[in-house]
Amino acid sequence: MAVSRERRMRAQATDGFFLHCLMAMHMQAIAGKALGSEGFSLTKHRILGFATLTPGITIGDLVRALRVSRQALNRPLRTLVREGYLMEKEGAEDRRQKQLFPTRKGARLYLRVIAKNIERVEQVFRAAAPESVRGFLDVHRRLVDARDRQWIEVALKVVEESEGKK
Repeated sequence: MAVSRERRMRAQATDGFFLHCLMAMHMQAIAGKALGSEGFSLTKHRILGFATLTPGITIGDLVRALRVSRQALNRPLRTLVREGYLMEKEGAEDRRQKQLFPTRKGARLYLRVIAKNIERVEQVFRAAAPESVRGFLDVHRRLVDARDRQWIEVALKVVEESEGKK
């Protein structure tokens, strides 16, 4: 009996893993479609997102949050600044640190793109039973590193504020 329970758990975990991967690809496709001809890579979208959600984020903090090297950020970051989506400023306490801020153009674009994904998730949540939604949220909270959960709280505040301005 324990063997069949373990197999069932393994099958559910495999199913969950691939569902999650496909869901992430679908959500990225929605974002890509919303970005249209902007020519945004996933890295550019993520950089713009963190700068929009946490204005003043340092490049070091961005490297740690995205788990990439400074070199990997260099080119897309320069492009975002050159195209007017982000501004770089010297750090207030340490002038060697660069802080990133979204421009109005950058913040609007990012919030427009995530609104499409939020709408999709909201549709699915409305169609699902409340206990399914709670289960989904519980599983995802457990999958996310504890140190990354801070970004969720920040995102909730920014999205709420942007919706209040509409």
